[in-house]
Amino acid sequence: MTNKPYLLYSVICCMTGSFIFAGCIEQKQKPTPSIEILSSDTTVHLLGDPQSPGCKMSIEYAYLKPAEQSDSISASISNLLQKAVLGEQYANIPVQEAINAFKDNYTQRYIKDVEPLYQSELKKKKDKEDLPSWYNYEYSLTTDLKKGKDGVWNYTCTTFEYTGGAHPNTRIKWFNIEEQSGKLLEKADVFAAGKDKEICALLMPKLMEYVNEKMDTDTISTFEGLQNAGVLMDTDLFVSDNFLLSEEGVSFLYNQYDIAPYSMGCITLTLPYEDINAYLIK
Repeated sequence: MTNKPYLLYSVICCMTGSFIFAGCIEQKQKPTPSIEILSSDTTVHLLGDPQSPGCKMSIEYAYLKPAEQSDSISASISNLLQKAVLGEQYANIPVQEAINAFKDNYTQRYIKDVEPLYQSELKKKKDKEDLPSWYNYEYSLTTDLKKGKDGVWNYTCTTFEYTGGAHPNTRIKWFNIEEQSGKLLEKADVFAAGKDKEICALLMPKLMEYVNEKMDTDTISTFEGLQNAGVLMDTDLFVSDNFLLSEEGVSFLYNQYDIAPYSMGCITLTLPYEDINAYLIK
């Protein structure tokens, strides 16, 4: 009889210790990867002369840094993005090395392509101020990485480039990557087959709203009205494969000239999930 209180006390202690131990396990979370930014700015001049035209480059590159060596998924995502954004030759090398190589290759191409033309023009004109401005190039690459829809990373790549044409060009590319698998989600992975017509019917009012705002009017309410504004002149509205699964909804991006003239800029049309969920498989 005298051993029962002691036995009960032992059981209580064991149970309490188990709960404490379980709590410690629950509180110990797996390390999470971090979003890092690499910045690089450089200008190279023709003939190595600071007074000569040059190529100005600016890079803001976001990537996913694994929290630990065993995090192969984060490393795979970073390699995937390097390949997609910078090019296949930059896929499997350290990110800083990839950025440096990309920058060097771009500026070397500028020197190779433009310097002979510049030297030839210098022989014809005595004053450098008489030379055309197109010898000055500009290139910027800006990227952004953040959480989107639950379980999905959103990656935005914006390229601005001026190479002597009538105006600079801006291109935006979106990527959606599964957080757990590292898989790049394509259009066929996300949208139900054969539902483009229904999705376009949802997008058309959004497009009219965008064009009305851009042109500071409220009169555009038909397909013909859009065409009169220069939109959808050479193509029908389509479900862009440049899409983003954000927290708020699904956004579709149309770059300059995709469906509208340069003056309309890059067009983003967003559908909330409650409107488009019926046409999603992911």
